[in-house]
Amino acid sequence: MKRLLYLLLFLLMVSCSIRPNWKVNLEAARSNYLNALLSCDFDQALKYLPDTVFTVISRDDFRKALQDATETEGTKFNFVSLDATIMGAPERMAGITYVQMTQSGVSNIVCTQRSDQTYEEFVDSYDQLVATMSALPDTEVRQQKDFTLRVTNTVVMYGISENGVSDWRFITLEEENRFLMEPFLPSEIIDRHF
Repeated sequence: MKRLLYLLLFLLMVSCSIRPNWKVNLEAARSNYLNALLSCDFDQALKYLPDTVFTVISRDDFRKALQDATETEGTKFNFVSLDATIMGAPERMAGITYVQMTQSGVSNIVCTQRSDQTYEEFVDSYDQLVATMSALPDTEVRQQKDFTLRVTNTVVMYGISENGVSDWRFITLEEENRFLMEPFLPSEIIDRHF
């Protein structure tokens, strides 16, 4: 009887230890996603977005928009750091698991005068960029020397998985793009934040 008990206890421990861990998988996927963004590997980063995003904008158009945002003439954008922290327990809604996270990022934007701009036009466009970036919620913009901006922001992000264990995808909540998020997140989640 004692041996049977030990055998059952052993089997229970083994089955618990090989059970997939949603948190470990989520953190690994999050790390891969953020590293792809940091290195501007947008093809890899797009793999971590829900497929339904590409019903609104094509994968190629999304990639091009990301590349244009980081490689526009006169403006060089680069991520300095990105991190995301799990903020809550998984929620299951309509067969999909959602996990709230907070994403914090620091980036530099270096502005240079384009050949087709006068100095006054360049300064005006720089001032407009500062005003636009400063108006974003949860964003701090510090002007540094030589027309460089240091931008720090924090946003709400959700990890999304159909099976609740693996194949995590990510979406960031942005109030100004609320209508775009409605196909990807339940209204209960969106309404909670806005």
